[in-house]
Amino acid sequence: MRVSRPLLRSYSDITSKESELKDQFNKDLELLFQDVKKDAETKEDATKDATKDTKDEATKDQSQSSEFDLLNDFINQEYEQNTGFKGIIETLDLQDVEAAPVEESNETHFDLDFLGIDKNTKEERKTIEEEKQLFQNIFESYMKPAQEDQNAKDKIMWNIRDSVHSTKHKLDRIVHTKQQTEFSKVSTRLKNEMFSKTRDALRPTIEHIEGLTTLAQVAEYFGQIVDLWMQAVETEENHESLYLNQLLKDATEFSLQHQEYVDLIRQEVHNELSRPKLNVITLPILVNQMIKTCAFKFHDGQLAYSLFNLLKKDVGLYTVACNQDTYNEVLRVLWIYHGKSNLYNIEMAFMEMKNNGFKGDFVTFNILKQIIIDYHNLKMGKLDVNKTTGLPIWSNEDDKRVKGLERKLRRLAESLGR
Repeated sequence: MRVSRPLLRSYSDITSKESELKDQFNKDLELLFQDVKKDAETKEDATKDATKDTKDEATKDQSQSSEFDLLNDFINQEYEQNTGFKGIIETLDLQDVEAAPVEESNETHFDLDFLGIDKNTKEERKTIEEEKQLFQNIFESYMKPAQEDQNAKDKIMWNIRDSVHSTKHKLDRIVHTKQQTEFSKVSTRLKNEMFSKTRDALRPTIEHIEGLTTLAQVAEYFGQIVDLWMQAVETEENHESLYLNQLLKDATEFSLQHQEYVDLIRQEVHNELSRPKLNVITLPILVNQMIKTCAFKFHDGQLAYSLFNLLKKDVGLYTVACNQDTYNEVLRVLWIYHGKSNLYNIEMAFMEMKNNGFKGDFVTFNILKQIIIDYHNLKMGKLDVNKTTGLPIWSNEDDKRVKGLERKLRRLAESLGR
């Protein structure tokens, strides 16, 4: 491709002009710097000669200004006043100029964008100095080695001792509870029969709980039952009425002695409807009924789950008040109210149940099976919740959890089939 002569001449002219501009700019910049330096030296001499009484705020600001500040102010003034200098600056193409690289790993490097602010006023300079000092104080406080404070040490040691004492107290309660009760040694068949017959004896109290008209009344009654149990544990010297050790010791099947116990519960319930005799059998039945009432009468799954979690504040109470039915109710509540969005809590509740010695029963099997079926329908968009958007609901994490629940379901089926 041939290039015409006028075009070459024009390009040469442009190159020559650009070179002249650059040379002129360098010369002007050097002169500017010399003027600024001379001006700074003059101001410095004037500052030294001035007495402290006659110094004003403006002289202080000028004496404290760096050469960078003076150069910046001078260039700004010349840019506005000197049209020739302004033309040189506008001629230069500075868009392709790259910023100097900054090492990001350097922890002492702060953002210096504030240096570009116009510092012509005293207020702006004061604000900048305050910000710089603030950052410097923060930086120094992090860089200083931690100072040893004896009072702080004593406080930490006191907290540690208090924590150890609290933990020891809880462990003592667990050991005490384990020593007191024979209920954990009773066969599953006898347990189920004792719970079933005692539940029938407690029918008036269960109907009283079902008849409560507000959630506040359920929560208040829950608090009363828990307080009664805690008071009984603390005050009664003989815990036979609470843990039924003599009644349950070496028992393998439901006997006449157990029937007499059930009849006694029935009689006491008629005498005191809202304050039944509390023991290792009646307490879980009442707790389960209150959880069920919150969840399925008042449709408040959060409060039902909160009542269950409140039992954990005292380990002794928690180990007595929860049975297999309790965990079944918790699994059902978590699936109905929270499972459509997350299976994590369901998985944790099942593991908690297993860790506390409850293997699961046929009710647990049916709940777990329904959870798995509903999740797959949810994933295919076939449940009522999918109708709002018409889209499937699922996640990779819940897919993994469902596979884990399927394995647990198979193991539970094998144990129930034995």
